Amino acid sequence: MQINNVFDGSHIYEMNEYNDLNSYFIKFLNGKMIFVGEASIRKLATIDLIKSICKNTSPDDNYTANILYSEFVRNSNHSCNDDYVEVGKLMDKYNIESHELFYIMYKANAPFGAGVSSYLQNIDDASKFTIDDAKKILNEQKGYVDYIYGIPIKNTFRKSKGHEQMIRVKKYDDRTSYGNFYKCFLGLMHLKMKKINLNK
Repeated sequence: MQINNVFDGSHIYEMNEYNDLNSYFIKFLNGKMIFVGEASIRKLATIDLIKSICKNTSPDDNYTANILYSEFVRNSNHSCNDDYVEVGKLMDKYNIESHELFYIMYKANAPFGAGVSSYLQNIDDASKFTIDDAKKILNEQKGYVDYIYGIPIKNTFRKSKGHEQMIRVKKYDDRTSYGNFYKCFLGLMHLKMKKINLNK
């Protein structure tokens, strides 16, 4: 069963009006339900972050920024306190390939910690990294990329369309900067939306 509303006490009911048994029962239900779309986002800070990035992605066009936000939240599912996001449906809808997402995540990042040494030792290859390199590496590593030339990716990429694509947002952002994954994905999504509109 999928629920398109949030049972967390924020706007459906007040938890302090319920006795212990009712409160426990509602919390139990909350743990068992599968939330989808915007209802799956647990933190207001995540919603604010996504809205802000949509506006920055399309700064002079509020209409497009609103569509970008609406499309993203309707067609993605967050879990584990917003640490994970499932974007396979969006990738199918906007024809986003795994190697394209990996390439953008690589280019938006920098070497981290001990990875700086690896980056400097391979600086020619690292700086010339292409989208074809991204495709080749995903095939060689069977979809999972930990570090590449000292740059942390920390994610598994799906092998084909129609499959789920779960991104460990926190794992990636912790080694880059807050909101970096959303910047990557929404920027790529915006580019694909423009291509779709041009082809109409």
